[in-house]
Amino acid sequence: MKIRLSRMFQDGEETDKKTFFARFDYKTKGILTIHRTTGQGQHREMKVASFRSTYHTSPEPSDVLYEPVIEYISEADKFVLSGFERKPVNGKIKRYAQSWLCREGWEEPPQPEPEDKGRR
Repeated sequence: MKIRLSRMFQDGEETDKKTFFARFDYKTKGILTIHRTTGQGQHREMKVASFRSTYHTSPEPSDVLYEPVIEYISEADKFVLSGFERKPVNGKIKRYAQSWLCREGWEEPPQPEPEDKGRR
């Protein structure tokens, strides 16, 4: 699914509003997939949401959300996924709560028509 992604937390801290509302930053465009896999270190099957940014050329996902749950779906094109992410800290893997605000599609919002301010 083609989406624009806004992360609500960064390393367990709430994302500042300027970063969060950078809605049309080209780094936030990408492909979202949700699938089941055997978690490394978990030794059990788990759901995983993967986001592969169009900005990165790597075939690996740029972000992974473990055990995603849909928290909210709007009637328009938005939904929120919540789960946790893993990051290495001092040689150990730390888990942080994370939520993604996802907006379906890549199209830019419609721009208003410029008003004709010519003389009559």
